Order: sequence, then C-alpha cells, then structure tokens
Amino acid sequence: MIAAQHKQDGRTRILSAARHLFGSRGFHLTAMSELASEAQVSVGQIYRLFKNKYDIILAIVGDDHAEWLAQLERIRSDVRDGRISPAKAFEELARQELAADGETLTFEILAEAGRSPEVAAKIAEFCVEFRPILRDLACLANPRLQQRDLEAATEVLQACLFGLSGRMFAGCDVHIDIAAAETARLFMAMLDNAVS
Repeated sequence: MIAAQHKQDGRTRILSAARHLFGSRGFHLTAMSELASEAQVSVGQIYRLFKNKYDIILAIVGDDHAEWLAQLERIRSDVRDGRISPAKAFEELARQELAADGETLTFEILAEAGRSPEVAAKIAEFCVEFRPILRDLACLANPRLQQRDLEAATEVLQACLFGLSGRMFAGCDVHIDIAAAETARLFMAMLDNAVS
C-alpha cells in the first residue's frame, strides 16, 4: 500500500513539474534532470514510471481528457434533465476554456502532436469521445438538425471550444463572462440557422 501511494505521489509530482516546465520552458528544452529536480524525484524514478518524455505528455493529455470528458458529460446530463438550457451549457463550456490555465502547455502538446504520431493518435482518440457529447448538445439546442448540418455544427463547436484556450495569445481584453455569454449566443444562432 505504501509503495503504491509513493508511486502515485511520484507520478503526481512528475506530471505537475512537467506541466510547469513544458509550459514555461518548452518540451524539448526541458531536460529529464531538470524535471527530476523540479519534481523532487530521481531521474531513475521518472524512467520507472514513464518510458520517455512523450509518455509524460501522453499522461498529461490523458489526465486532462478524463477531467474534460467528465465535465462534458455532467453538462450534457444537466441539459438533458432540464437543469440548464443548451445556451447555458455552451456558456459554461466556453467559460471553462476561456479561463483554463496552461495555454502555453496546450500549444506545446499540440506542437508535439505534429511531430509525434503517437501523441497525435492519442489526441484524435480523445476527440472521438468528445464529439458525440457535442453532437448531443447541438441536437438538444436544435432537434431539427439534419445529419449533414449536425456533423458540420459538431465540427465547428469542437474547433471553437479548443480554439478558445488560445485567447491569451490574441491579446483579448473582453471579460471572460462576457466572452463566454457571447460565444454561447453565437453557437445558438449558428445552430438555429443550420437547418437546410
């Protein structure tokens, strides 16, 4: 039990240190020795838990994926059960993306996806799980959507939500609450007008 907890604590520290260093210094500029020092573990412990730095990236992506998927499923459930409207759901999703920390880490990971087929495949695999939830939210917002319009709307929703995390690089100064509300309004207008 203690060994398993120690392993988990080490994993948590390594991933936390990797998030910080990969986001601030970059993936390729971070040496394993720096990562070990930041995480307060040995380089050997890193290699016992992870094959390489790409494996660490995959673990970060996996942890973020699980958290985001749980949030999406909760929001979809809230809309289905009538606790919130589709517009409020889109506003909440937009707010989460607009307020997300770690924009530079996100862009580092996306850059690695361009270089590593394994990272790209894992991100694509996770996106496959997000799409049905976004499709359901689009249908809940406009049940008249035809298949072609629904697929296009899902693609736009996914691209826009992912793109919102890069807001800091665009130098935007609109308050997050206003930006989230306007994003939701635009999503709803798009979905309302998407009927062929």
